[in-house]
Amino acid sequence: SCGPETFKTLSEAVKSALLSLKLVANKIYQAEGLICLLLYWMCPVHCKTQYNGEDTNNECDTGIDWSHRFEQLGAVLLSLTPTSRDIILTWLRENCDSDIFLNRFVKPLKEHLAHHLSINRGAGIALPSYSILLTWLLGVNELSPKISY
Repeated sequence: SCGPETFKTLSEAVKSALLSLKLVANKIYQAEGLICLLLYWMCPVHCKTQYNGEDTNNECDTGIDWSHRFEQLGAVLLSLTPTSRDIILTWLRENCDSDIFLNRFVKPLKEHLAHHLSINRGAGIALPSYSILLTWLLGVNELSPKISY
């Protein structure tokens, strides 16, 4: 089990990495680097994300504002070039099965959308960003032979 210090260190590392990635997002073309962004999206800390430090299932109770990290991830993804975006979406279509797609991509995004709707009633940049990402996922869902939702 990871303690609070481990999660704090992880949070700071992710924050630093995402800030750096946003600066160079339009220069990321290698599939391996792009797939790392998807791996971050899949990170279990995005389940029942800590908006106020409380988690009903205690799986991710860290007190860290992971919603802000997810918002930063969205900004990085939306800063990618169309070519880089296509690499990510193709990888999702070709490699992601239904359960992973639903539980690690759609559900966290849905929870973040619901959270931002509840706290600011649609104001801010998170909701439009998440709406675009949800549109990406809808396209993957419609075109993937492996995903059946």
